Amino acid sequence: PWGYTTAHTPDDAQLRGMANVMADDGNYQVGQAPELLYEVNGGSMDWGYGATNEHPKIYSFTTEFGGSGFWPAPSERDGLIAENLRSNLYLCQTAGVYLQLASIGVTGGNGNGRLDPGETAALTATVQNPGYVYAAVNARISVTCDDPYVTITDGQSSLGNIAANSSANNNSDYLDLTVSASCPAGRPATFRFILEADGFRVEETRSLTIGQPPIVWSDTF
Repeated sequence: PWGYTTAHTPDDAQLRGMANVMADDGNYQVGQAPELLYEVNGGSMDWGYGATNEHPKIYSFTTEFGGSGFWPAPSERDGLIAENLRSNLYLCQTAGVYLQLASIGVTGGNGNGRLDPGETAALTATVQNPGYVYAAVNARISVTCDDPYVTITDGQSSLGNIAANSSANNNSDYLDLTVSASCPAGRPATFRFILEADGFRVEETRSLTIGQPPIVWSDTF
């Protein structure tokens, strides 16, 4: 919204921010209907956003995808669905509280930023709340690892409250671990991270390589 004019809504920056994320996979253009196509009078998006005397304000989007024609061929269906799958999942996530793991880092140990055999280190995590409406209250992160060479010594961190469309990290409450000195260099270890907030829980996995993989061939060309 708005579809009938190029004037912007009070939430225009927020709407465009969401749309830019949704458009990323397919390299779609983002804008109001008159900016990209034509004016739309009486569109459902304008009713959803503007008729707040009938319902709470609704953020809605229309995705105009390509193909061989206005009705793409059935053979194009799967590709177009895949191209827009992430944007629709993202739109669902932004409707409420959602937490996702933005990055994982390694601190401590010998200071080289990776896990090495025989050292005690910590994991730093940046967690995002991509939701545009609700804060993630009492957010927290925990980690487990089934690798026999890794021992988690402190697997829980508190992140506090994460405002809508914001992120937080555990730099004041690390996830601590030790790595066995007998761990082979270059071994990948799988870590399972559990992200939680009041009324929300999700799991993500990440693989971290322990030690420097051995160089079996090197050529400067």
